[in-house]
Amino acid sequence: MIAEICPVQMLCSVAVTGISYRTVPIVSVDQHRLLEHALKCSRGQGGKLFRPWSKVRRDLIEACKDAGIPPCSPNDLRRTCATWLRAAGVTLANIAPLMGHSDSKMVEKVYGRLSPRELGVLLAAQMPGSTAAHLQLTDADSPGFGWTNGRSLRT
Repeated sequence: MIAEICPVQMLCSVAVTGISYRTVPIVSVDQHRLLEHALKCSRGQGGKLFRPWSKVRRDLIEACKDAGIPPCSPNDLRRTCATWLRAAGVTLANIAPLMGHSDSKMVEKVYGRLSPRELGVLLAAQMPGSTAAHLQLTDADSPGFGWTNGRSLRT
């Protein structure tokens, strides 16, 4: 359930559980588009954006099959989000509250893993005069989902 959307501050409060809410910053164009689409097409009732989704795992696996990608779970999407944020250079301290953690320990341990190539690109970007400035990630470096069922999809 989306409790409140504040376009001026670019914040969206969402229910995490029946009694717990998390405020999420909406900062990218893609996030704005996704939220606009959700608000336009949602079918929730009683102040909720969406109807209850009791078969999320089954439906997500079917959607992956239809898209021709490896099956994944909601938790795989969560890990992928954190991995992509980390690969983009977002600090562990800033990823942790988005994931609902009080500190960055869990993000560092589980969610914020980087492949050696992603780490090299990130380091090169942060080091003035780096000799590895030529490194760039390509679509081939990222299989789409960072982790599935606890295993890296990267080889």
